Amino acid sequence: MILIYARTFLETYRTGSVTKAADALGITQPAASAHIKGLETSIGKPLFLREGRGLKPTPIADDLASSLSSPLDDAERVLNSAKVRSPLIEGTVHIAGPGEFIQFMAAKVMIGLLPLGISLRLKTGKRDFVIDQIEKGETDLAILASDYKNKSVHSKVIYTEKLIPVATPEWAARNLSKPYMPELLIGKPLIAYSENLPLIELYFKTLCDTVIQESAAVTVPDLRIVLQFVLRGAGYSILPDYICTEELQRGSLINLYDHKDNPLNKLYLVWPKLNLRDPRVVFVKDHLLTQFLQEN
Repeated sequence: MILIYARTFLETYRTGSVTKAADALGITQPAASAHIKGLETSIGKPLFLREGRGLKPTPIADDLASSLSSPLDDAERVLNSAKVRSPLIEGTVHIAGPGEFIQFMAAKVMIGLLPLGISLRLKTGKRDFVIDQIEKGETDLAILASDYKNKSVHSKVIYTEKLIPVATPEWAARNLSKPYMPELLIGKPLIAYSENLPLIELYFKTLCDTVIQESAAVTVPDLRIVLQFVLRGAGYSILPDYICTEELQRGSLINLYDHKDNPLNKLYLVWPKLNLRDPRVVFVKDHLLTQFLQEN
């Protein structure tokens, strides 16, 4: 019984709501409240204080959550790993992430799931969209191009991309003088993913210790379209290696500054901890992690 109370407490602690915890655990709200009350009676101290529409954990709750989190999550993973070894993994898994990475890198890894009777429902979008899918519980797994710090989720690096400054040889010849250096790109027509230029800023901060102040000539939230603008001579961009590998090999694009210190950016597989109760999700998560490790 105490284990059931502990799981309800931990889910309430993570979500900040007895109602959300009850929904996640598949129990009624009165039952979840009774579990919390029973645990408080057992330890003789209050665990939560009501604050507005939510609950504020007490220092005792913080200590208890820290002590319980790993053991309970580990036990749940062990149980679900045992379930995965059964044939009951057929069904649908929802995955959200950036369309470019799914197209160029993840699709070839995901294909191996289809013969096993697993159907995939993929949603693509920018980081805010993917995080919204996670927080609303509308995706089982997610891929993000930067880590997502949230106590209700786990994440693991699945790919490390190298950021490469690229342009067509013709554009470089017209707009830059040799040797090509990162500083020469500042003020030139830039094709970017978004207005806030996260990859561009990382690149120039790493190599030039410079904060970019300029606006892009073109912004479009799809790196595949950014690539097309660059290929047509509209300007330069800073792209992940997997987006432009073929074009660099063919010579339709050139690496403007091939340096050992070119910055790296990590991509993460993310999953809500509660989703590990589903052996199908555990199986797909483990498959993706294993395959990406082998591929990279």
